[in-house]
Amino acid sequence: MRKTTYNSYPHWRILIFLLLSFSPKQGNLPCNYIDPNKLNWGYYLGRVNPDVYYTAYTRGRMFYFAHYKVRPEYNLKDPPRVCVAFVSDSSWVNYNKLYGFSKESQKQLLTHEKMHYIVTIIHAKKLKRDIAEFKFKNANEFLQAFDDYTKSITEMNRQYDDQTKHGTIPIKQKEWEEKIYEELAKIDHVKLDSEMK
Repeated sequence: MRKTTYNSYPHWRILIFLLLSFSPKQGNLPCNYIDPNKLNWGYYLGRVNPDVYYTAYTRGRMFYFAHYKVRPEYNLKDPPRVCVAFVSDSSWVNYNKLYGFSKESQKQLLTHEKMHYIVTIIHAKKLKRDIAEFKFKNANEFLQAFDDYTKSITEMNRQYDDQTKHGTIPIKQKEWEEKIYEELAKIDHVKLDSEMK
């Protein structure tokens, strides 16, 4: 007997009807991957949070699809698929504030937000790399790595916002952009299942 599990960042379970509609073709995987180079404000469709001072919020989600036997200590039946989704209905921008910015400041803010999304992509690619290198002997080891990478995403994004003050300190913002792009360059050869169209 097989148990099919969907997991995501943050943890949630997708309803069973998605299992019925699942096809091995990548196009039918339940993800909304957006090339970060094509990300623009048009993808930010969520409701603005009026209780925060910042102007925009980006939500990326890393998740996997895997088959394993009921007891997770048993070996994985097939390599897990790793995806990243840009969550449009949870990502938002306060246009009332944004339109008060100069064009250059609007561009800088979008770059700041894009870095959050790339942080999620970097960690997902590292997880996919670890799968390809057979680093997991069983499902438990994979699940632990997934949790570790999920925590690392949260922590890296927290540090990024803290040190750049949500992108308002240009020198720190530039440092973080260089750091994030450097990390991406090291792992960019790894393709996520959500990138394979």
